[in-house]
Amino acid sequence: MKREDLIAAIARAFAEPEFAETPPAREAVARAIDMLDRGEARVAEPGPDGWIVNAWVRMAVLLYFRQTPAQTLLAGPFEYRDKVPVKRGLEAQGIRLVPPGMIRYGAFLE
Repeated sequence: MKREDLIAAIARAFAEPEFAETPPAREAVARAIDMLDRGEARVAEPGPDGWIVNAWVRMAVLLYFRQTPAQTLLAGPFEYRDKVPVKRGLEAQGIRLVPPGMIRYGAFLE
């Protein structure tokens, strides 16, 4: 899916709740969150005159929370309830995280 098509699908899903539940809309939202996770997209980024909000990414995040049910996550003796899974593969990504820290999927760490 081209970036323009992705942006159009997310904008449509945000404007049309019935479309937001379709497989193409869910795929677009999942792709946008994956782009956030890899650092290929940002909700806001510095611009020449201050911060610029990428509205389509913001919409994708809000749609993700609408589309995703909360799940119970267990971490040793701790129980969490969240809609966003934890980030995986930290060692391969060169990320250091100490207990009791947690990083959500979609967060890019550089």
